[in-house]
Amino acid sequence: MICVVFHITSFVATEREFGMSDLIDAMLPGGSAFRGRLIRQSSTYLSFVAVYLPGWIAVASVLSAVVFPKTSHGIPLGYNLFSGLAFSSFSMFGASIFNKASFSEPTMVIITLVAGMVPQVLGEQSRSMVAILSLLFPSANYTYFMAGLAQWELSGEDVDLMKPPTEDHTGDFKHVKMYLYWLFMVIQILVYPILAFGLEHLRFSAASPGRIFSQSQHIGAPTVQLANFSKT
Repeated sequence: MICVVFHITSFVATEREFGMSDLIDAMLPGGSAFRGRLIRQSSTYLSFVAVYLPGWIAVASVLSAVVFPKTSHGIPLGYNLFSGLAFSSFSMFGASIFNKASFSEPTMVIITLVAGMVPQVLGEQSRSMVAILSLLFPSANYTYFMAGLAQWELSGEDVDLMKPPTEDHTGDFKHVKMYLYWLFMVIQILVYPILAFGLEHLRFSAASPGRIFSQSQHIGAPTVQLANFSKT
């Protein structure tokens, strides 16, 4: 999961640092700068998901067979796939903050690692704190869910996603209901790319009021037309 954070953040920040993002946005057809940016970010996201999907499935298979043999195989598999998407979305959002790849890569990896370790070192944690951390950080969500799944495994009971784990094996934190971890991931998957799109537009957009996209009216029309242009 850490690999996809490093990889996406590095790729997006490097494209921006070398001016490739603006160039791609200008060259993509679609009728507007908005569509061009949307196509670029969507293709980046889907490309990395396609690359890492086999790894997420492999990890889920190992977890299911070795760590959670009594648990339904669909739960680790489904959770790992959703978690991979959430980490990818979180990485896209993190990448929209930085314009230097050398700074963005370690920063996002450290944030992700720290958020994943915090549930294990904080000490006493209320359910509201668990819910907030799980909602904000995919790595914290991952730690809490795997710990909860382990508690169900230790109890010998079938996992009930509508309830928190049994209290016999709980650590320092109080679990929320297991389905909420999935709900938080869905929110991360949907919201973080939207935030990434908006933040990149505010911080790095090269759009201007005079830049207009339109469809050519006839074959002989110029592809690009520059008028009333000045540079100081």
